[in-house]
Order: sequence, then structure tokens, then C-alpha cells
Amino acid sequence: MSLKTSIGYVLCAMALAYGTPAAAQGQHAGEEERVFDLALSTMVDSMATMFPDAEPLDLEQVARLPAAAAIVDIMVPTGTYATIMEVSASPMLEGMTAGIGSGPLVTLLAASNLTDEELEQLDEKSLLKMRYLIDPLFTEKQELVSSAMGAIMSRMADRTEPIFKAGLARAYATRFDDEELERIAGFFRTPAGSKFASQSVLIGVDPQVMGVMRQAFPLMLDELKPGMEKLRTQIAELPPIRTADEMSDSDRQFLAELLGVDPEDLDLSVLGQRGEE
Repeated sequence: MSLKTSIGYVLCAMALAYGTPAAAQGQHAGEEERVFDLALSTMVDSMATMFPDAEPLDLEQVARLPAAAAIVDIMVPTGTYATIMEVSASPMLEGMTAGIGSGPLVTLLAASNLTDEELEQLDEKSLLKMRYLIDPLFTEKQELVSSAMGAIMSRMADRTEPIFKAGLARAYATRFDDEELERIAGFFRTPAGSKFASQSVLIGVDPQVMGVMRQAFPLMLDELKPGMEKLRTQIAELPPIRTADEMSDSDRQFLAELLGVDPEDLDLSVLGQRGEE
């Protein structure tokens, strides 16, 4: 993938993440909100089917819930998930907000006559100056979005923490019997056990752990690229999706009614039904 193609992808991602500038919204604002709401609803529906329903607890497991919940309270003190969000999301937010104000910049670069090699040679100082020239308020936008996103994620963590803790308690009640729960609780009552319990969840976002992700990402990408290429080959070998002409009159009528178009105007070419890029 060329650098200019990558810039195009970044531009699309930023458009989705930050929306269209107010001056350019106009009559499209309502449509953008409708599409956003639809995408959000689709994501929620997908999440609802992504995770399997938990098996109901039997009477013995229900009886162990209080002991399991007490252990979870030690392991996950109130505010733990908000801390995890803050620690783990900060680098992500910094990376995301670095793109604020870059929309015009990446558009300019993508439309330039510079080669990929010349684009790669642009130094950070030049890029920064270009960004300020195009959008003098990009730093303020960075801070605004970062602050807003941080607050949103913190509130999300606070609201969902009780749900996750209840799930953890159910999991402990199903995986450990009464004696094991008591032994675990006994260990947690010791100084070392108490410290271990309170850090057991947070340790997953410790800088020592997060720092090695830099080593893990290249290995993950090494697997991702050939894996995706293999997947594309497998999909390309499958029969293409149907065209409107290949549908029966009743199927074409049904689909057209759902889409709100005339059956004669039904056009699926936008889906690239023949596997064309």
C-alpha cells in the first residue's frame, strides 16, 4: 500500500471520528446524524449477538455468590475500571487527537505532486508548520477532544463497572467451591494477598506490560498481512454476489421496496458484485 493510499484511509477514518467541520455541514448535518445513529445501533445489535448467554447458576453456585462477590470487591475496588480506562486510553487518545486539524493537511499531501519518497522525507517541523498554517487552532481542538473523550470513557467505566464485577462474581462462584473461595479470601486478608488482590487487575495496564506492546505489534502485523491476503484469495474464489438481473421479479421487488427505489432502478453495482476493487 502506498503512502498516499494510506493517507486516504487516514482521512476517511478521521472524517468518521471527528465529523464534518461545522462550516461544511449545512444540509448534510441531519443525514450524518442519521447515519451515525444507524451505525451505533448496528454496533449495539452486533455486540448483543457477539457474546454467548451465560449459563444459569445452580443453587450451590448461587449460594457461593456472596463469598465470590466479596473477593471481587477486594480485587476490583470501586474506580478500578476508570483507572484502567485512564491508563490504557491515554496513549490512544493522544494518537487520535494528534489528527485533529490534520484533515486539510492530509488532503493537501494526498493531492500534492510529491512522490511517496518525498512525502516520507518531510520532517516533523515542516509538517507542524503546515498544520498551523492550515488550522491555527488545531492544538485547541486536540485538547478539547482529548478532554471530552477522557470524560466520556471515565463515565462509561463508572457505569459499567458494577456489571463487570457482577459477572466476575458469577465466574468465581462457578469455578471455585466453598473451600477454595475461603482459602482465596484468607490469602487476600494477608498483607501480601491484599496487595496482590488490589493490583491483580491494574497490573494488566502497568507501563511494564504496555511498553512491550511495541514489540508485539510488529509480530501481530506479520501475521495479519498474509492472513488477510489468504482471506481475500478465499473470498475471491467464492461465487460473486448476485446482480439485480439475476434475481427473480419477486426478490427484486422485495429488495427495491426495502431500499425505497423502483425495481427497474435497482442497481447493486456499487457493491462491487463481481469482486472488482
